[in-house]
Amino acid sequence: MRPIPGSRELQFARRLSRAGQLTPDVAEDLRQSSPDLSSASTDGSDDSDTALSGGVGEIGSSSKGVCSICEERRDSVPSGIMKNPFPGMNPYLEDHWQDVHTGLTVYIRDQLQAKLPGDLIARAEEQVAIDEDGQKRALRPDVKVVEPAKLHEPAATYATAGSGDIPAATPLVVLLEPDLHRWVEILDAGGRLITVIEVMSPKNKSEEGQAAYRRRQRNYISGGINLVEIDLLRKGERVLSVPLSEIPDWAWTPYMICAYRATEPGQREIYPAQLRERLPAIRVPLRPSDPDAVLELQPLAALTFLLRRRLLSC
Repeated sequence: MRPIPGSRELQFARRLSRAGQLTPDVAEDLRQSSPDLSSASTDGSDDSDTALSGGVGEIGSSSKGVCSICEERRDSVPSGIMKNPFPGMNPYLEDHWQDVHTGLTVYIRDQLQAKLPGDLIARAEEQVAIDEDGQKRALRPDVKVVEPAKLHEPAATYATAGSGDIPAATPLVVLLEPDLHRWVEILDAGGRLITVIEVMSPKNKSEEGQAAYRRRQRNYISGGINLVEIDLLRKGERVLSVPLSEIPDWAWTPYMICAYRATEPGQREIYPAQLRERLPAIRVPLRPSDPDAVLELQPLAALTFLLRRRLLSC
């Protein structure tokens, strides 16, 4: 049985408002990260809004290109909607990860593009995996045309041969989401791939999807490509490019980021992140002659919540 959170955790939990009750797994992550939540605001103030103004992590950097993008999108959100009770990533967004994953990928692309040297470009990419004779094959669509879902549409009826007047039971229709792979890549003017940023998805961390992700991971590393892996999912097995046995106990946190530099193949840069802490600013390696681009994760997590917090009130 999971331990019951203490009084400070309960104060922190009350800030969930319409997001619902604090689930046991979130309560446990809060308890393990620190029993002292005194540094977290309990007055209902919105940490998401202040997070958009920069000042994230310990890497001193300008938030040029971040605030204007975040504030423009934030201004489109109606007021009076629930506030984020977590100083960093809201764990309840994991239930809507396909949409969150799409948003994070685009936001990362936009933020990095404003910080890259003039001859580098950041690009958000997507592949759709399909089954063909039992084999997975990846397709990269140029244009996707999607028919919008019709709300409250009556279930389709199908003719049944030889059924006479026997009524058929109404089936439960399960909608299956496509197997999508999204990532951000940084290329030079000649189209050479310099760096890949992967935001982990439940598929990457599932037993079925780990092998495919490990293959991509090996291809990046063997090809001399920098790799940044951002794991903002608490569930599932870690599939970062660092052996799990090499990660010290204190760095086993609910969220984790790993950076691989092609110029330093024998080392990895790990950024642990607790549930009750703001997400860090991380260094994104580029070419050996370039300074690192600093990716500020907290403004992106705050923007993700601001634009999707209606989902949590459903």
